[in-house]
Amino acid sequence: MDLSQADDCGFFAEACGLPPDDWQQLVLDCWLGRRKVGSVTRWAADRAGLAVSRQNGKNAILEMVELFKLVDMGRRILHSAHQVKTSREAFLRLAGFFEDDVRNPDLAAMVASIRYANGQESINLVNGGMIAFIARSKSSGRGFTVDDLVCDEAQELSDESLEALLPTLSAAPSHDPQIILTGTPPSPYMNGEVFERTRADAFSGRRRRLAWVEWALTKAMLDESEDGLDDVSLWARTNPSLGTRIMLSSIENERALMDDAGFARERLGMWQAAASIEVIPQGVWLGLSTSRAPMEGARRVFAVDMTPDRARASVAVACDMGGGCVHVELAMLADTSAGPGNVLEWLSDPNRRRTPVVIDSYSPAAALQADLEAAKVRVTVTGTRQLVEACGLFMDRVNSSKLSHYNQEQLNKAVAAAGRRRVGTAGGWAWNRRSDDSDISPLVAATLAVWGLASLKKNRSGDGRVSHERTVSNNRKAVVM
Repeated sequence: MDLSQADDCGFFAEACGLPPDDWQQLVLDCWLGRRKVGSVTRWAADRAGLAVSRQNGKNAILEMVELFKLVDMGRRILHSAHQVKTSREAFLRLAGFFEDDVRNPDLAAMVASIRYANGQESINLVNGGMIAFIARSKSSGRGFTVDDLVCDEAQELSDESLEALLPTLSAAPSHDPQIILTGTPPSPYMNGEVFERTRADAFSGRRRRLAWVEWALTKAMLDESEDGLDDVSLWARTNPSLGTRIMLSSIENERALMDDAGFARERLGMWQAAASIEVIPQGVWLGLSTSRAPMEGARRVFAVDMTPDRARASVAVACDMGGGCVHVELAMLADTSAGPGNVLEWLSDPNRRRTPVVIDSYSPAAALQADLEAAKVRVTVTGTRQLVEACGLFMDRVNSSKLSHYNQEQLNKAVAAAGRRRVGTAGGWAWNRRSDDSDISPLVAATLAVWGLASLKKNRSGDGRVSHERTVSNNRKAVVM
């Protein structure tokens, strides 16, 4: 770059009561560099992007740039957003600088007109500067000719929407157009191909006139951290406004409420978060598969879990293999959309009802407790503390290779779909679904069964012994009912 207008922009923003933080000034430095081409100077980057998690101050950067370009450069700008309300909010914030003739009398004096009608919001200045605000659609942008195209909420910017907007720059009055894209990493349900492609271009180096800035968690950062998503230093590295605009207590609350993938994406800026976060890597899990059967008479414990919509239930069994080792398998996968009668019948069968059953108190399967006890089945209902213990115990067995399984497809899928959610403030966690359509009940049941095997004492009636009904084979399937 031969020169930059970033410092001028920062000084101007501060004069307007919007002083940039250090990280915001860094973004301005990347976006507003100029390069001499012959006898004129042009933007070093005709495309500029920013990806940072919400509430860090991304919108303030757009306000700084838009104010500077409007007032100091007299440029024409089209500001687009995915939602009408977001576009309206951006307009009202920027208009506020021009409406306050006490704090900003010079800005107020530059106003030619401000239009407030919904869908027609715009600010027009006497120096020729203009900014219009629109919500994106298949035909948005028609009738506009501008120097700058701002695409906020770019995680929801489709190719179709961009194709409708780009012609607004074709005859830019400045002959030096710039497009700015800001947003957060798209979720799997968003149409964010433009934002993703722009980022890919930046990292590949294929486009020279592209400035990209992001604060994002990477898989390498996650792998290097002993605390994973609970590592506060990662929170600070990916949220440049932590301690100023964003409080640590707020992120702690988000960690407790969000699933792993959502927290990694929405708060830590991780791209393709769901695919990057595996509590138990598939290679590790598959390496624990075996065809070896538990010894005759080995102690065992059943556990039951059910999907949140109560449509399906999983019954897992944990067997003592000796030497601190445990074997788990999915014994039954039942359709319970019409009721759990098939599960009750299976567990209360005379050949099984002397085997203890563990159910978590917060699982929909807890409704089975009374009927199972009426059938003389020994039921243990766990609370939050026991569930946290169970998850930790399960992972200890996995990490020490003291757990085996039969490579069952249903259990394998549950392991692949499982994330972690934080429980309490002492580092405890429990299983959580990484996507709304996944079923982790086989894993939850297996985890509770492992806990039961370690925690429940064998009673004098001889319950918990392996029966002769087992048919052992690699990739064994659970009973499906």
